[in-house]
Amino acid sequence: MFASTVREIDKLPVVKNRPKEMQVLCLGLSRTGTKSLWAALQQLGYTPYHGYELFVNAKYRHHKCWYEGLATKFKTGKTYGRVEFDKLLGNYDAVTDCPCANFAEELIAAYPNAKVILTTREPDGWVKSMESCYYQI
Repeated sequence: MFASTVREIDKLPVVKNRPKEMQVLCLGLSRTGTKSLWAALQQLGYTPYHGYELFVNAKYRHHKCWYEGLATKFKTGKTYGRVEFDKLLGNYDAVTDCPCANFAEELIAAYPNAKVILTTREPDGWVKSMESCYYQI
């Protein structure tokens, strides 16, 4: 048997005209206020993509596409660009949290007109929060 050479991202339809232009890139890590920022962006009328969207978009294989993007970025140095991001983010005009935060440089390059927000947190408090919610660091 031959391994599939079709990328997961290539199984999604091409977005020729984004319904919404990317406006805001919130590129902080999880547990740095990204969920609150997501809620604030919604109140301001944006449609933000947050880590939770992985589950909302499971039938569209978003989780597989983001995993593939991370794997190729760190294993081969090849990364997603505007075409790939539009397939995942075409219906959104803002992003917060992971997995998007893992592609900060690529998203800034893909959407140069978007405003960028970087959320941070004091390191010890961040580690404690991550360990209580996800796993031991």
